[in-house]
Amino acid sequence: MAFYLLLLAVAGLIVALGHLRVPRLSISSSVTHGRRLPEHQSVELLTMSGVLLVALFSTIAGIRYFVGTDFPMYANDFLRVNPHSFLDTILSQRYEYGFTTLMFLSRRISTSPESMFWIMGTVIAILTAIAYHLLTDSVPKALLLWLLFGMFFFSLNGIRQAIAAPLIMISYYFLHKRKYFPFMVFVGIALLFHVSSIMAVPLLIIFQRILWSWRKIVILVLGIVVLGAGILFSGAAQAIAVAIDPRYIAYFQQRLVAGNSPYLVFGSRVILLLAIYFGTKKVELSQIVFVPLAIIATGGAFWFLARYATWFWRLDASLDVFIPVAVLGALRESSGHQRKLLWIVILAWGFAQYTALLLAGFHNLIPFRTWP
Repeated sequence: MAFYLLLLAVAGLIVALGHLRVPRLSISSSVTHGRRLPEHQSVELLTMSGVLLVALFSTIAGIRYFVGTDFPMYANDFLRVNPHSFLDTILSQRYEYGFTTLMFLSRRISTSPESMFWIMGTVIAILTAIAYHLLTDSVPKALLLWLLFGMFFFSLNGIRQAIAAPLIMISYYFLHKRKYFPFMVFVGIALLFHVSSIMAVPLLIIFQRILWSWRKIVILVLGIVVLGAGILFSGAAQAIAVAIDPRYIAYFQQRLVAGNSPYLVFGSRVILLLAIYFGTKKVELSQIVFVPLAIIATGGAFWFLARYATWFWRLDASLDVFIPVAVLGALRESSGHQRKLLWIVILAWGFAQYTALLLAGFHNLIPFRTWP
């Protein structure tokens, strides 16, 4: 556990470096809908901080050895790849074509599975940084929240979904800009890495058209829980999941494996949303902030249902990555003392969740081992 606390400390220092107050005029930024960074912030420092975080997360993903419950599965599948025949690799692997292609390229580079984990970790970190560059005003802060709220931990296991998730975020950026062709292109690429990403697409399209409020978000969560319970116990949810991928039948045979942990994640999301609600109570949030809030509330509702079928938490993988987008959006639209207090509360709650995940042995993260 000490290793991960050190990781968090290093990440925090890098973020602090990126937000040093520098008395100079910064150039205009393309992020967050044409806004300019505050004059005291240096774009060069923010960029350097973001690059360092990407390098840090890529390194952790690459040097790990039998860390994460899916590590042996991916390592064994890598060793079965034929480095001399791409067609044979495509036909023999059970994964989506995009992931299989990356696995084949990794095998061409090295015979050790270590190369695959380095490449996959780097792709995940870079794509995630690009997505947050498009959707937030601070990539370093967004990546810190990505670490605190468990998305980085998930990426050490759910590699395919961790690649697909930032691609879905990038597609959302183009959807918001009403650039429908690149939206469909990035959705298509995401599906090449994990087919479950298709479930996020109708949500993004529908949510973009709704005029959101906090009351509607509460109704949304209650509606998903009630409707989800109905289709779950009627057997419809299992039919939908199997139609997406026959392998998902296993997740309906693991109803009680997770114990009460889905309720804990659901409760964590509720507390996060309440913190944002009370922290911005004097502010009328824009729809740019409300849409990501609705997305992460939907993910929280899926976690509630995951107590009865672990398939539902798979649906959240493309949704929880919007947590930094919602948090930083809310911070951007608050001001002064209110903004500082909300940021402190979010960081404190993120640290509490980060620690809880480690204590719970989330995804077989402890002990952290490196390649021999």
